[in-house]
Amino acid sequence: MDKVSVKAYTRLCETYYRMGETELAKDNCSQAIDLDKEYTAAYKWYGQVLYTRRDYEDAITNFETCAKQEMADTSIAPDDRLTECWYLRGLSWYLLGDCDKAMAVFTELLGWPTHDANAIKFTQRGINSCASTYPGYLTPTPVPTAITPPAPILQ
Repeated sequence: MDKVSVKAYTRLCETYYRMGETELAKDNCSQAIDLDKEYTAAYKWYGQVLYTRRDYEDAITNFETCAKQEMADTSIAPDDRLTECWYLRGLSWYLLGDCDKAMAVFTELLGWPTHDANAIKFTQRGINSCASTYPGYLTPTPVPTAITPPAPILQ
């Protein structure tokens, strides 16, 4: 297995993705993954390509693989993780109508000391989207009233 080729295919995938050529990007990411199933960046970019193409189910699969590989590598600090594998996975779940799964992903990401502005921005958007799309979903439960009202305070 040639690691240089895997990185080259992943870079081609990224370049085509940024150019809007998602079919070519998809082919190159797929080739990178075929060459090395452990190359996390290829899954991230493949997930992004699929997300852009509105293939959310397959995007989630790639983002989950990316996230699992990142979490398994204890040498990667939380701030160095590929946060796209989390916030785009959460947004994919939201777009598929599953805020329970989306919120689990967003909550996990919010637990990190990340400084990635996109991760923070898109996680907040996802949380706000779940709250506005599903009224009451994130509404706190009301504080119960006392059975017997307290005695008034005398001055």
